[in-house]
Amino acid sequence: MGGSQVASLEGRLVLITLRDTITMPPATSLEIPVFSPAAALHAQSLGAQRIELNARGSYPAGGLTPTLNDLRAVSSSLTIPNRVMIRPRGPPAEGLDFVYSEAEFETMLTDVK
Repeated sequence: MGGSQVASLEGRLVLITLRDTITMPPATSLEIPVFSPAAALHAQSLGAQRIELNARGSYPAGGLTPTLNDLRAVSSSLTIPNRVMIRPRGPPAEGLDFVYSEAEFETMLTDVK
């Protein structure tokens, strides 16, 4: 058995989907990028299932590593999971994005620790 059935009900077309034929999409989560602890709390209150914390003011750069103080504030106040952006700079004016120098990798390693 598969598909859907269509029935007319008082002149209106009604789509009836048979329960045993429904294929549910995989569960999805709503992750919201935020740029401050206050924005993280607001995103949680609006139904976000997860947030991605970025440095304040780094939206134009695509999100950068936040401060440790902001990370602590978010971690202590949220009840949802949070991810942290680890990125030392935005995209270059020319060239490939997400291609980092050894010094930038060292900065990212230090930030993670």
